[in-house]
Amino acid sequence: MFLNGCKSATGDGLAFANKFGADAYLGWNDMIDAGPAVSFSKIFFEKLKGHRTVQQAVNDTINSYPQGSLGRREAEKIRVLKGGNVVVEPR
Repeated sequence: MFLNGCKSATGDGLAFANKFGADAYLGWNDMIDAGPAVSFSKIFFEKLKGHRTVQQAVNDTINSYPQGSLGRREAEKIRVLKGGNVVVEPR
């Protein structure tokens, strides 16, 4: 489960994921504007393809932005709260 909303990795984020039975959960630990959130999600779901773990896809997404860029600083606000080692099988 990827909750693409502000502060979705804070507070009861993990409890929320557990209620839905999510194997993995990631969200933002801070405020995030729509532009960077959409950009991150597009890259993340592309990186998730091909037997990648959730954590690998997150790391690859963050690393796809240049060091010091606004996009990278925003991407670094994402947190994997559960299931970083979950492998997503292509369908």
